[in-house]
Amino acid sequence: MKFRLTYEGKLLGASRNSPRAAHKNDIRLQLHPQLKRLWQANAWLKDLAGLKFPKFAEAVKGQTLRNPGHWDNCQTYSELLPLHHRHHGQMWSPLIRQEMQLSCAVDILFLREGARGGILNVGDIDGRLKTLFDALAIPRSPAGLPEPRPKDSIYVLLGDDSLISRVSVETDELLQPTSSNVGQNDSRLVITVNITPMIANYFTLGFTGD
Repeated sequence: MKFRLTYEGKLLGASRNSPRAAHKNDIRLQLHPQLKRLWQANAWLKDLAGLKFPKFAEAVKGQTLRNPGHWDNCQTYSELLPLHHRHHGQMWSPLIRQEMQLSCAVDILFLREGARGGILNVGDIDGRLKTLFDALAIPRSPAGLPEPRPKDSIYVLLGDDSLISRVSVETDELLQPTSSNVGQNDSRLVITVNITPMIANYFTLGFTGD
């Protein structure tokens, strides 16, 4: 399964003195509606979201659905997923999770301030990518998070950023600023995600196409 996410705004590098938790969450919330839309627009994800299971463990294993007579005690996959991923008082809906044996490759077009051909130093790239990858996943701590929305789930790409198997980055000059307050951290990203199943079963086969 292949799709693209976009982000525009400041992209700050990681800092030892400041984990930039609030900044990561701002990025996370800009990606949230795109991922939520993906679940509604992609035919396979839309079908998966509507499947009913008695509990999440059976959904993960891809076990046969209960017969219609038992469906009164079942919930849809989209209802079970955030209930299983409740962290820091907030529900989360990660697309790629270890339990489903999925990983992904990420290709990033990184438009930033600076003349074309200028090279970001390796430390700067690494720091900014670390910020981005943290923002793609469920946060490890509640730092920087707003008040939980108990009835709403936040959609994220990853259960954990260790599920990224490969990364490539192409940088170029940002010709159109993302705001009137332009700075050296001003960025526009096009993030191409390619999901790859680690094993083949009923669920992961739906992630094999484009």
